[in-house]
Order: sequence, then structure tokens, then C-alpha cells
Amino acid sequence: MCRILTIVGAKKNQALLEDLLVSAGPIMSRFNDDGIGYTLVSKKGLSTYKWLDNKEFYTTPPVIDKTVTKYLGNVLKGNPSAKKYMKQGESLNWDDVTSILLHTRKSTNTIGINNTHPFVTKDNKTSLIHNGQISNHMMFDKTLSTCDSEAILTVYNDLNVAANPNAMSELFNRLTGTFAVAVTSIDSDGRRILDVFRNDGYATLFVGYSKLFSCYVIGTKDDMINDINRDMSKYTAVINKKEVPINLDLSNLFEVSDNSHMRFDAITGEVLLTTTIESKVRSFN
Repeated sequence: MCRILTIVGAKKNQALLEDLLVSAGPIMSRFNDDGIGYTLVSKKGLSTYKWLDNKEFYTTPPVIDKTVTKYLGNVLKGNPSAKKYMKQGESLNWDDVTSILLHTRKSTNTIGINNTHPFVTKDNKTSLIHNGQISNHMMFDKTLSTCDSEAILTVYNDLNVAANPNAMSELFNRLTGTFAVAVTSIDSDGRRILDVFRNDGYATLFVGYSKLFSCYVIGTKDDMINDINRDMSKYTAVINKKEVPINLDLSNLFEVSDNSHMRFDAITGEVLLTTTIESKVRSFN
């Protein structure tokens, strides 16, 4: 099972989001080390980074001499010619970042950088992360990867769910399998939104509120979020003129119900929609 973590609409201390990310990556990679990636969200757009090797997370990839690897890479140990890092979008200042979509992968098919989440449309408008497995993914076009998760992005865009949230029920009906998803896109008013939804399968979601960032925190497991919270305390920051260990300063964590859809303003964190989806399709567990 993959791991996802979503920060929704941080309104203060955004510079400390980098510490959160550095803490969260290794913790979420403990049993999910088939790739790691994240999308940063701001008013200026999206910035996405992916690493095939989770141990290289948040490092600048080395420059590889292609004199040998160009023609012999596939027979060299570790296949050094394979693409192991990807960046999409312009770099963002941490003070401008309001939302984050972070994912660590436990592969159910081919391992590769193109199958590493998040999946981002070529126009850099929409980014998606997913935990679960889609069994009917072969029915849908996939242009970015061979991963079953991309089928969700295809259906989300085909139905124009960002502009028409009522179409979410049809998305649930078209997909067979299990899914917990976070996706950011642009709604019909030109607003940057973040949709979080799950069906009735094993892919759980928990939500709490961080007083540190004044925003919602949503993740796969409550113990995962708590572990990240504890790990952050090794960092310090000056808050209210005092240097103190930092943590998310979380409220209680609550499990999200089956067949739920939440929509947020990805910039302000405002809750725009909460609904239960009436789906004709049951997940497999």
C-alpha cells in the first residue's frame, strides 16, 4: 500500500513546510520505497519533484557521464542510464507554498520514474496522487505512464470534475478498485482547488488540523502522521521570538468515512464542499 500526505492551505510558518517534507519523506518510505514525489502548490502554479530512489529524496541528482551509459546502460549494475529524477514546473519560494501533495509508492506494476507519483498533466494544471489499486485501468487512456493510478486522472479530466464536482459520483462508478486520492486543479471560477476523496476499500485517510500551519493535514494512517509530527521536533525555529522545537501542533486525528469527497481552496484552505458519494461500484479489498 502506498502512502499519501496532503497539506491543505497553509496560512502561516510556510517556511517550515520544508522541514515537514524532509521529515515525512523517509518515514513514509519505510515500507514504500518504489519511488517518491511531491507537488508544491501556490498562487503562481505547481512545482513537482520525483525521485525513483527514495534514499535520494530531497537531494540534487548527480550528473552522469553518458559516454558509457548511452549504449551500455541497460547491462550495467543498477542501470545508471535509467531516468531517476524528474522536475516539472518552475521552482517556488517556500513562503509562497500553501498546499503539498506527497506520495511514496509501493509498486503494483512497473517501477520507473514515469510511474512515480504525482501524475501531472502536461499543461501543469492538474496533479494527482493515489493509494490503492484500479483493476479496470486498461479501459482508460494513459499518456504519462503505465501505472493504474493514471486512470483516475484520465477520468477526473474527462468528466471535468474540477469544474463540475457533481461528476464525482460518475468517477466513482467508472473506476473499479480501491482508491484514496488527492488532486489539485482549477475550478470553473479559475480557483486553485484540492479534491480529496476515497471509496469503501482498504485505502484509509485521516485528517487533523495543524496549529503550526493553520491548515488541514490529511494522510494515509494516523500513526504515520504522528510519527512525522514527532520527527519534526528535531528541528527548531524562532516562533513568537523564542527558539523552540517544532511540530505540527495537531488536533485530534479523525478517520475519513467511506465514499467521501472533500473539496478545499488550495490557497486559503477554505472547505468548499463535503459530500458522501452514492456509488454503484463496490471496491475490492
